[in-house]
Amino acid sequence: VHLLGNKLKGNLLAGDMWRLGPMLEYISSRADVDNNRVDDLKNVDASVMLGVFVGVEIDRWSASVEMRQDVADGNGFLLTLNGGYNLPINEQLKLGFGVFTTFADGDYMNAYFSVDSGDARRSGLKEDDADSGFKDFGLNISADYNFYENWSVMGLFSYTRLVGDAEDS
Repeated sequence: VHLLGNKLKGNLLAGDMWRLGPMLEYISSRADVDNNRVDDLKNVDASVMLGVFVGVEIDRWSASVEMRQDVADGNGFLLTLNGGYNLPINEQLKLGFGVFTTFADGDYMNAYFSVDSGDARRSGLKEDDADSGFKDFGLNISADYNFYENWSVMGLFSYTRLVGDAEDS
C-alpha cells in the first residue's frame, strides 16, 4: 500500500519488476477560493477517482500508467503517464527523478476548466469551452529514506504546468 498526497494505491503483484492494482484519488471541491473571479464560477463538487494502475521497473528506470474515473459526481476520467529514474545514494537513501503528463476527458475538462455564459457573466472571465486532451505535464524530484525494514519516509518536490485547453482557460 502506497499513500502519496491525495492518492492511495495497492500493489497486488509480488516481486520487484511489475506493479498492478487499484487506486483511489480524492480531488477536493472548488467552492471557496482566494481569487474573486474564480470564486464567482459555479462550484465543482469533490471528486472520488477510482481506478487502476500498472507499472514496470527495470534496473533504475520505471514507467507506469494510471487510469481513474470519478465515481462521486461524474467529473470525468484521467489517464496519467509516468516515467522515472531512481538513483541510490546508499543502503537507506534513494533519489528519484520523474516526468509525467495527464490526459483528461471532456467531462473533467468541462467541470474544471470550461467557463459557460453564466459563469462569464458572474465572473467577468471570457467564455471558454475546454475539450478533452492533455491538461498538464510535470517534473518531480524525490528523496526516499528507508529508516526501518519496510518503512520509509519520502520528500517530494513537484512542478506541474497546465497545457492546451487547461492552460488557455
